[in-house]
Amino acid sequence: YYLYNIEASLDGQTYTPVAVKSNTNAATDAGDAYSVTTTARYLRVNMTYNSANTAVHISDFRAYGTLQGGAKGSGPSVNGTDAKASNPPDLELIKQDLKSETDPGNIKLNVYPNPFRDHFTINIDSPDEELYEISVVDFQGKIVLSGTEIPANIDNTFNLQLAKGMYIIRVSNKGKMMYHRIVKD
Repeated sequence: YYLYNIEASLDGQTYTPVAVKSNTNAATDAGDAYSVTTTARYLRVNMTYNSANTAVHISDFRAYGTLQGGAKGSGPSVNGTDAKASNPPDLELIKQDLKSETDPGNIKLNVYPNPFRDHFTINIDSPDEELYEISVVDFQGKIVLSGTEIPANIDNTFNLQLAKGMYIIRVSNKGKMMYHRIVKD
């Protein structure tokens, strides 16, 4: 059996307990499930005990909830220009598109490494040599990076100093939009 607690945070600094596994029920393939009511941007699991040996591990962790919008804004410059997004992404549309994870037509979005530390690379794999708009949005709805005239079919590397967490990349051109989740390590 394992003992652990799960904590939630809005800022990644101050955490509040939301669930605790304190009984000695044996671990099963089905795992443990908790229904909690909280608002959080970050979750962490603190493993405190494993009855089989001194090491602890997690084989799977899933959190389900409802994305809530927040303040919208503009981000830093891209490619030396002060680029601002004219239309901030609608978080409801992002949620719908992320469910399917399909790209329009035969355009593919490659983002790596994921998770990233200080930089990540985007390659928009397109049959056409077009220019795209890009936005990186945090889960509060704030645009942390925006830019225009991002070329397809080449590696575009972005250096960002962001807080740890999950972000959404939106790439658009002529009404076509693609979304990709990326994690800052």
